[in-house]
Amino acid sequence: MKNIVWQRLHGNQNGSAIVEFALVLPVFLLIIVGGFYVAILAYSASSMQYAVQAAARCASINTTTCSNTTTTANYAATHFNGTGTPVFIASTAACGNMVSGTLNLGLNAGIRKITVPLSSAACFPWSDCHTPCINPFPEADIKPATLFKPMGTTIW
Repeated sequence: MKNIVWQRLHGNQNGSAIVEFALVLPVFLLIIVGGFYVAILAYSASSMQYAVQAAARCASINTTTCSNTTTTANYAATHFNGTGTPVFIASTAACGNMVSGTLNLGLNAGIRKITVPLSSAACFPWSDCHTPCINPFPEADIKPATLFKPMGTTIW
């Protein structure tokens, strides 16, 4: 009797697909949701870099819109399209008009919240040369006063 029950259960494959699905589903969802979070992080970092570059350029070229550090920082905030609310700081540095931004991006991982710090900075106009200045990109015919000095975006 015991041997007959074992043979019936051993040969029965009813429900095996749902068990396999239950084992694979959490890993699959983790990969999908993780991909979304990486995309949000990359988009926010890119948007912050764009915002600081646009604000640094505005402070140098459009002095009516970006007349002081407060209006320049507000200009950067209006050009940021990512998630969260970054803090932008505008100043005048040796490289020209410098704008930097910082943001602590919170990612909800279900059990706990992960905070990823982002920072970005840009300076405009940028020129490492003195008078007379040699154009570092003669083939593109770019004037040194129109070059950005991207300070980069830092994640972590």
